[in-house]
Amino acid sequence: MPAPVINSTTSILEYRQWQQFEYQPFATNVPDSWACPNLPTGLSVDTDTGKISGAASVSGIFVCALTATNGDGTSAPLVLTIGITESTEIVTNSGLEVEIDVVTREVKLSGGSKIFVRQNDDLLLWLRFKKGGSVLDLDITSLEISLKEYEPDARLVLGNDFEKFGSGVGTYYGLHVAMTGSEIKAALQNYEADQSTEFEPVCEIGWQETNAESGSFGPAVFRFSTQPFGVLLARDTGTTE
Repeated sequence: MPAPVINSTTSILEYRQWQQFEYQPFATNVPDSWACPNLPTGLSVDTDTGKISGAASVSGIFVCALTATNGDGTSAPLVLTIGITESTEIVTNSGLEVEIDVVTREVKLSGGSKIFVRQNDDLLLWLRFKKGGSVLDLDITSLEISLKEYEPDARLVLGNDFEKFGSGVGTYYGLHVAMTGSEIKAALQNYEADQSTEFEPVCEIGWQETNAESGSFGPAVFRFSTQPFGVLLARDTGTTE
């Protein structure tokens, strides 16, 4: 029996970043394995069926060579052009997208180097955890954000209202905190100025995740924290509180 011949399209366009993706190629002469190296991060090929699936965590145009193999040989490569459009669909309102590198604990903010927020505002973050550029699907049991003054080292805000959305490489977490309370009011009063009242507290995100290797090494739940990142906290000019 001859080697397989792939009968399929050569371009796959109009998928969006983070959108679930499925593409099933076909070949003659009963292939028993498939390969497609260099797929966009988040997509993978089923080596038994040839189905390409997942949710791309990156955008761009990607050129990949798909092959099918049987006992008599390997098909000629079919060059696939995969187009992934950049997407911000997880932002359902004015929330801010945030990436956390679980290795360095660095925080990357979309749209700038710091968060600007006023007293009495709602702060909504859409978080993704990454390792080596790939999105992680973590079993998180708690997620919180805290703001602290340098001196004294008092916590001004603790926000731990969170929810997980999606799965696999499409995973993200919503985190909400209301910028209210006597601690914020008192801190802002320490930075009174003629035209404005604002200061830059220390901000950190902490989380706990279930130990995937629980029972063999380490505690049942791990706790981690990010490096500090920038926040500019301003007085609510519409209130005297």
